[in-house]
Amino acid sequence: AHRLQRRQLLRHTARLGKGANQDMAGFAAEAGQKIKCCCFQGARAGRLGVWRKALRAWRARDFSQLLAQSARTILYALAVAIVFRILVAQPFRIPSESMQPTLLPGDFIVISKWDYGYSRASLAPFEFLAGRGQVLSRTPKRGDVIVFRGPPDEPGKPQIDLVKRLIGLPGDRVEMRNGALYLNDKPVAREPQGERAIINTKGKVETFRTFRETLDTGVSYLTFDRRADWFYDDTPVFIVPAGHYFFMGDDRDVSQDSRTPELGFVRQDQLIGKVRTVLASLGPGGGAAPWTWARGWRGERFLKSVE
Repeated sequence: AHRLQRRQLLRHTARLGKGANQDMAGFAAEAGQKIKCCCFQGARAGRLGVWRKALRAWRARDFSQLLAQSARTILYALAVAIVFRILVAQPFRIPSESMQPTLLPGDFIVISKWDYGYSRASLAPFEFLAGRGQVLSRTPKRGDVIVFRGPPDEPGKPQIDLVKRLIGLPGDRVEMRNGALYLNDKPVAREPQGERAIINTKGKVETFRTFRETLDTGVSYLTFDRRADWFYDDTPVFIVPAGHYFFMGDDRDVSQDSRTPELGFVRQDQLIGKVRTVLASLGPGGGAAPWTWARGWRGERFLKSVE
């Protein structure tokens, strides 16, 4: 369009004088530039119009579909997380001292769920979906550190999860004599390791006698002996019945385990999983608030495997 207008102007100026021709030629050139600029601005305005239309179309979308899609994504993620927690692995936090020095209060551990089979205890908090017994049941090994379903702290309250070391298998004879462990009437190898200092849950330093026990399976671990005259340092012989196991804590004088009537023997279907790793650990001073983690962080226990 601008070229046609320019030709018309040049034809008209051809009939005029030289000066007029030059003036009209300059005018025609200027007009052409203005027309080009107008065309460019029109094209740009057209593109902006397309973007505005697209934006209005996006705003006019059906947000109910968008919300439904987001809800499905969240539900899928939750389903995957629940299945992973039930079948593969589950995290726990150690609250007490009964497994010192292997596990410390404030340790965050990860257990594997496939080692011993699946039961109602494995499905928590969906126990109502399963019946009695256990599927894919496997016999644990002596010396495994295991999380299992224990009795409630008080009558009428829910059962709690405990973590202890497996000492006695079905048919075994377990006994404590003067603080030493006997299995099937034979003493378990026990070597003194001197004294070891540890910071308790109140932030105070305590020193305990330490021993290294080695089972017939080759599993070796440290134990604490706080007092030489504790009540359960000498026990009768416990004969483990079929389908049950005998558990003990590594901190022998503060562990409420199978030596006590409160726990006793543990059934196969109470087993939840084997402790694999200490994922992280927060000692005294490290609370739930992130800004307190630096005070209680135990870097030496990060991703520490459990014996």
